[in-house]
Amino acid sequence: MKKLFLPAVFLIGVAAAAILTLHAGFAGVVQTLNQIGWRGLGAVCAIQLVTLTLCGLAWRAVADDVSFAACTGARWIRDGSSNLVAFIPAIGEVISARALAILGRTGSQAAAASTVVDVAAETLSQALYAAFGFIVLVNRLDPGAARLWLGITLVAILPLFALFALSRHEGALAFAERVGARMAGVLGFKEGTAFSGLAQAVDQLNKQPLRVAASTLLHLAAWPMGAIAVWAAAQGLQHPLRLMDCVILESLAYAARSAAFLVPWGAGVQEGTFVGVGALVAVDATTAIGLSLALRARDLVFGAPSLIFWYLAEGRRFWTRRPQA
Repeated sequence: MKKLFLPAVFLIGVAAAAILTLHAGFAGVVQTLNQIGWRGLGAVCAIQLVTLTLCGLAWRAVADDVSFAACTGARWIRDGSSNLVAFIPAIGEVISARALAILGRTGSQAAAASTVVDVAAETLSQALYAAFGFIVLVNRLDPGAARLWLGITLVAILPLFALFALSRHEGALAFAERVGARMAGVLGFKEGTAFSGLAQAVDQLNKQPLRVAASTLLHLAAWPMGAIAVWAAAQGLQHPLRLMDCVILESLAYAARSAAFLVPWGAGVQEGTFVGVGALVAVDATTAIGLSLALRARDLVFGAPSLIFWYLAEGRRFWTRRPQA
């Protein structure tokens, strides 16, 4: 039954997204995507390059003796694996730690420790960004609706604050050691033993608050790029969105998706939140789903090549280590 849980959750999410699309009007969603067009998708992808650069810098801030290029490449792989093969929670983080060890030619333990600290900094920055989105939204709501959405927002962002706190808790890190080693074994990584001692390595990085703060601030600068991407995609629509509406829409949708990390790809969660929050900022369901699908297309455009790159990197490592006849 445990093996069927995540596939079942995924199928339920896909079904929910399909129902929302049909309810909004499939033809209307297709028309919205046509209005966004290749130019809009190109703008969304170009903005994603800025996001990737900022995230690479954020990871570099807490990674020792690793180049910016290696951090950016490993981050690219993390996003691709998280968006396209995330049937196991946190698989993207484990894969990216492995990728950083290969690309940065550094120890697996150091790569895993910097991954934990980087993810924690990103999680904290996302919670702050989502809180900002709610503050902007609440000024437009009546008291009753404000209380309702305060509860919804807290449900979305409190797990993010909790994850950040757990990243600094010795017991939680010891649990992460065991989980990381097991996942590494499942993926066939012989370096799974490098997860032993992870808690101590993470603690050493956490004792350097300036580096953690720099990583958090860089991630905080990266998150609004998603709202700018939504705004850019909406410029081809008959009724373009205001930038602050996009901040509200994107910040709360991705907070909900992160909180629902057990749902592979955030299937249904992203679309449902786009529709629900969109209704509060005068974005109809058809437009909201079209914008969500545009972001999904961006994830596919960036994700597929990153996975190919990762497989090539793994293959090159295998062949260079293979004994010669």
